[in-house]
Formats: sequence, structure tokens, C-alpha cells
Amino acid sequence: MDICREIADGTKLDSIDFTPEKLLKVMRNVKQNSAPGPDGFPPLLLKNLAHCLAYPLSAIFTSFMSVGQVPQAWKWATVTPVFKGGIASDPSNYTPISLTSIFSKLMESVIVLDMLHYCRQQGLISKQQHGFLAKKSTVTNMLSCMND
Repeated sequence: MDICREIADGTKLDSIDFTPEKLLKVMRNVKQNSAPGPDGFPPLLLKNLAHCLAYPLSAIFTSFMSVGQVPQAWKWATVTPVFKGGIASDPSNYTPISLTSIFSKLMESVIVLDMLHYCRQQGLISKQQHGFLAKKSTVTNMLSCMND
């Protein structure tokens, strides 16, 4: 049985590397038809200019991380109600969707990549973990459970 282990004292994730290569990888996976956030920059723009923006954004994100702050505008979201179904006049039939800056999403994606890599390297994620991991889902969890 695979059990998560504790990491040794002094072992830590002390930096996130915002390399242009990582940013290009993340920018390739941007959903280009998504709505722009409050800053008005559409994801398609980011995807089309990925090669031009990768190096400057890597420097900017590294700078933000070194001072531990992000722009105030990244803390804003445009909340849009999305109709789920049922009676349109019933507010409970709507789900709020928060649209945030594509640049904050990009920075967050690189942080998640580094954190997941670190957790896997340190053996902190069990093989039984299925939620919130790439190529793992409730379906793979159910298949694993049924197989056992």
C-alpha cells in the first residue's frame, strides 16, 4: 500500500522558476475562447503572442514572486451568473463564474506545476490521489476501486 510520507526537516520548496520555456508550455494550453478578465486582455492574444511574451513575463513574474506581491488589478474579478437550468427567474438556478486576469492565471499555472513536481518528488502525493491531478478523475478512481 502506498502511504504518503513526511519530508525531512530542512527540505522545502524555496523558489518557483518562471522560465520562458515553462511559460510557453502553459500558454500553449490556454483556452483561447475564454472570456477576458477585468483587465480586458483576451486569452487568444496571450496564445498568439506567446513567443514574444514568454521572456518578459518570466522576468515580471520572478519579480512579483521576489517581493511577494502581485498587482492590485489581479485581485479583482468580474462575476458573471451562468444559467444552470430550470426556471430563469429563480436566482438559485445560476452559478457565479469569476473571470480573473489571464496573466494571474498564467502565473498561478506555473506555480501549480512547480508545486506538483515538488510534491511528487518528495513522495507527498499518494497513488490513491485522483482529484485535481492531470489524467486522474472520478472515473480512474472508480476503476481503481472496482479493480481492488
